[in-house]
Amino acid sequence: MSLQVLGELLSLFLGVLLGATWTDQIMHAKHRRQAEERRQLTEERLRLDEEWAEVRRVRWWRGQCSRCRAARSDRSWYFAEDPAEDD
Repeated sequence: MSLQVLGELLSLFLGVLLGATWTDQIMHAKHRRQAEERRQLTEERLRLDEEWAEVRRVRWWRGQCSRCRAARSDRSWYFAEDPAEDD
């Protein structure tokens, strides 16, 4: 009887080990593919950021707002005078 129990435990152990190995191989391929997709998206995002930075620089040197292309004032909006202080 104990030999039968030992055989069942051994087959159970081998089944778990085999299942874990297969699962690990499947998940490893999936994770590798996801990592490659993330790398590609990151590279694309960096490339787009560089291109938009260049567009903003060109618009700045042309005297345009980098977002709406309106004429840029010489003063920053942040440091504009408060009309209430003129009184």
